[in-house]
Formats: sequence, C-alpha cells, structure tokens
Amino acid sequence: MTRTSRALACLLLIALAAPATAQWEPAASPPGDQVNDLFAVGDELYCSSYLAKVYVTTDHAQSWTEVGTLSHGTSIVSLIFHDDWLVVSRQGWAGNYRIRRVNGEWTAWEPLPDQDHEYLAMTAWGGNIYAVRDGEIVVSDDHGASWSPVPAPDERRPLQLFSARGALFALSFTLGQPERYLYRTVDGGAHWLDVTSPLTSLNLTAWVEHQGAIYLVNYLGGGDGDVYRSVDDGLSFQLHPDMPATGYAPSAFASAGPLLAVGYPTSQLPSCFLREGDGAWDDFSAGLVFPQFNTLAAQGGYLYKTGGTVSLSRAPLPATTAVGDAPPASTAHLGVQPNPFNPRTSVSFSAPSPTRLAIYDPRGHRVMDVPVPAAGQWTWDGSDDRGRPVPSGTYLLRLEEGGRVLARRSATLVR
Repeated sequence: MTRTSRALACLLLIALAAPATAQWEPAASPPGDQVNDLFAVGDELYCSSYLAKVYVTTDHAQSWTEVGTLSHGTSIVSLIFHDDWLVVSRQGWAGNYRIRRVNGEWTAWEPLPDQDHEYLAMTAWGGNIYAVRDGEIVVSDDHGASWSPVPAPDERRPLQLFSARGALFALSFTLGQPERYLYRTVDGGAHWLDVTSPLTSLNLTAWVEHQGAIYLVNYLGGGDGDVYRSVDDGLSFQLHPDMPATGYAPSAFASAGPLLAVGYPTSQLPSCFLREGDGAWDDFSAGLVFPQFNTLAAQGGYLYKTGGTVSLSRAPLPATTAVGDAPPASTAHLGVQPNPFNPRTSVSFSAPSPTRLAIYDPRGHRVMDVPVPAAGQWTWDGSDDRGRPVPSGTYLLRLEEGGRVLARRSATLVR
C-alpha cells in the first residue's frame, strides 16, 4: 500500500469514528520555564523542564512548584521517582543529582558521586534502579549512590530499557551491525530471553502497559510504523492492526484504567484518539490548537500532552465505569505454600471457569502447562512437563485463559 492510499484509508477510518468527546485547552507551564516531559506518580503530576529543573502540580496543571532548587543546566536525559527518591541525570557534564521526600517535605538536591557519566533510560525493577551507562546496563540498590554492571544480553550493547508486567526489557545491538534485538529478563539480568521475533528493523519510540498487555511502537521512518502487542507478559509480541491510523507511527501512549489514549506527531489527520476497553477508537482531538504529540500522561481525570508550540495542554477524560490508574482487580487467585520449597509445593487456585496453570523458568521458557478446574489445589514436584527435575531458581506461575493472564505468583525452588 502506498503512502497516499494508506492516508486515504486512514481518513476513511477517521470519518467513521465516533464523535469527538475531548475539549483540549492550554495548561499552565512552570513560571519562566517550559514543560519538556511528563510523568504521573499517584495523585501528582511531575515534569522536567527546558531549564533542566523538576516541577510538580497537584491542581491539574493550574500551578507548578519546583522540587527543591536545582541550578539551571543542560537538558535532563533521564529521571526516575523511586521509594520517595527522585534521581536525575543531565546531559554531558551537567551532573547527576537526587533528592528525597521525607514526611511530605523535600530535602535538598545532592550531587551523586559519579558526575562524569550520563545514566540513560532509568527504570525501576525488583526494588532497584536500572540504567544504561556508556553502552552497558548498570543497577543501583541505593537510589543512585552507587552502580554495578549487569551482564549484557548476548554481549550486545543496550540502547533502551523499560519494565512492564513484572519483567525488565532491553533493546540492544552489536557494534557494526544494523540489527537490533529485544530481550526480556525476570531475574535482573542473570538470564536474558530474546523476544525480538516477529519485530524487525527495531526502533522503539513509545511503549505502555495497559490492561494486562504491553504495547510497543516500532518506528520505520518517514512517518511509518507499526504497533505490536503482547498479552503474555512480553514473552511474545504480535502485530496489532487495531489502531486508529494503521501504518502511521504513534508518538505517545497513556493508560488510565480502562481508557487507552494514543497521540500522533502529525497534523495531517486527527492526532489523538481514545478508547475504552476493546471498544471503538474515538477522535479525541477537539480543541487542539497544535495537534502534534510528543508526550502523553493521564492523571487525576485529565489527559495531558506536550508537542507543538504550546508547551502543555490538557483535556478532561470522559467518565467510565472504572476510571483509575490501575486495571480492575481480577477475581482469580493463585497461592503457593511453602515458598521457598524443596522438593515440592502446593499450588492453590481459583478462577471464574476452568483454565490452565503455566510455569515459566527464570529465562521465560515454559516448563510446565497443565489444565486445572475452576478451583482446587495442585502439587508441583519441581519437574518440567517431561518429568525432568528443574534447577534451583525463582519460577513464575500463571493462571492463563487464551491470551489473558488471570493471576500470577512466583515460587522459589531451593535444591
């Protein structure tokens, strides 16, 4: 399909979309500064700014308060809020800093011991912070004060990191080769699983975890791109054609309970869409003065965006049956006792209907898959589906129904 025919198809799809429900309006920026990036934490919305500062708002971006007092510097390349610590890495020699919130009050910014490196793609996983530093993956268990190297997947150099659905992911490459690979780990990098296929020409520009699934944008260039989705915690990805502008690459996602928002970096078509659950995509662009999207964030009943010449805009999200920042609780249950165990453990389970119990090893390989009734107990003797003993390690147990995960629990085997 050519770009012209694809655009016509997109416009036809848009013409059939539900009426717009959005009403975008400009939102306030920090005084004397501009919003660069957004991230939501609970009932607060944070931003990094063009002056390399950090601000927070609790009144839907009507006003902003600077977090501590951070001197002006080069742009913030990565930041993370973890365990009441905010860790910031700036571009070049502008330094790395952290600040802590104690009893609701922020302490002063303190420089980290390492001021000579950038820490990119910081993400929290397993109680620690992971980052990319000088082409290697590093981890900190003390909120950025010190870092240790993590074994690279297949000795490839990482480009990006993100965490979703209980796993840590790394986009990596080999020097001198154009191919890029996506890896997954559930043990902090001791073992990596290649989950690249069927993604090709990998260039991940946006991702989101929403309602038990992971969505990835693979940008192909020239405005083109595809969305892939995983419904098995990132063990596999499939092309997801059910997007409002098929063939165009979204630039941003945001998840708010059952609502999924997607933004596009173009003004050639409505650039924001919203849908609830598996329903139809609604045009959510009404009121946008500058339609291009760089980032999206959902917090406190509002959707926020950056992009275009207006630094920040917002729109109230429509009422739904369950708007929130987390998916609705499952009625399924999975328990393991004893845990850790040797040589066997009892697995209790309940679900709305008969389902399957699957067990995955630390590398993400399925070692056991058994049908189970709607409720009951099953004893695992630490063997795979061929009766062979599996080694010590932490295993992931999941109740699965089709492509959905109903419940999960980890179990540690100690031989």
